[in-house]
Amino acid sequence: DQSTMSVTPTAVPPKSFFSGFRLDRLHNVLEEGGAAVDAAASSGRVLLHDGVKALVRRDGTATVRPALWPAKELVEAGIVQREGLVLLGAEDATCAGAVFAAQATDPREALAFFCRQKDAGTVEFVDILSLFRTVQSSGVSDDDAALAGYARSLMFFHLFTKFCCKCGAQLTSASWGTKRLCSACKAEHYPRTDPIVIVLVTHPTDDNRCLLGRKSGYPPGRVSCLAGYAENGETLEEATCREVLEESGIRLDLASLRYVASQPWPSYFGAQMMVGFQGKALNDSVVVDRHEMEDITWYTKDDVRRSLLQHSGGAPNPSGLSLPGPAAIANLLLSRWCDC
Repeated sequence: DQSTMSVTPTAVPPKSFFSGFRLDRLHNVLEEGGAAVDAAASSGRVLLHDGVKALVRRDGTATVRPALWPAKELVEAGIVQREGLVLLGAEDATCAGAVFAAQATDPREALAFFCRQKDAGTVEFVDILSLFRTVQSSGVSDDDAALAGYARSLMFFHLFTKFCCKCGAQLTSASWGTKRLCSACKAEHYPRTDPIVIVLVTHPTDDNRCLLGRKSGYPPGRVSCLAGYAENGETLEEATCREVLEESGIRLDLASLRYVASQPWPSYFGAQMMVGFQGKALNDSVVVDRHEMEDITWYTKDDVRRSLLQHSGGAPNPSGLSLPGPAAIANLLLSRWCDC
């Protein structure tokens, strides 16, 4: 009976891209009324957005950084509205070094404003998810990725959470953008995070082979670990076993399932939490669900390692295998398996 088998986490989960947000989110300060944040809004900095696209700065090399700018200057110039500032965090509970995200009132005017600033450099609005595929060449640091990823998730929340799900009335930003409040029934709405499980499945009799799949929208040659949303009423482990069985016909040995790492993912559909596992299959005969996947097959560790070392996130290697780039948790799972 697999339901009685335990799931043991690894001792030290490896760090994933978009994780490691280092600022204090100031929840305790906000619970006390947020007066310190009010004062910090004049001295803080802002990561400007056009929708979910963040303003980034290029320094003449391949490096890309979020273009943080003093909030006071942006408000005075009419580039952002003070009431539209969304708190990301600060260095400590005194609110020193506060950082906010905000929508540009007019993105074209915002770019023109920065062109007039001698210290602004070359700036543009970019969806950070378009950078993750070229993270090695774009030089995005871990701190910048965590900041920009968190900001994108909050911007998505404010852009697409406009009406109360209880009464249908309009919502307004509250507590410096950390929640939205119903103007009628006063219901509070918080940013949503959807859990997604992703798993590296190894062969039942050969630990040097793993199961990878391809969706129809992937780039040529691209395959990845199997993944899917956790549904209501199931554990993450149950969701992992269900998704693998549905997509591939492969049954996972629940006793072999090990948690590896998690990753906050600012996706095109909002904010997701990727939860990574590794587990062993009980059978090796693949039955592909064509509604979900284009192909699923077993790959050798040598092929995976070669692709990781030579063409990670890029063109397929000579065997035709292309894997997700280093910002994706699938890359982390595969690299850990191959000791790359």
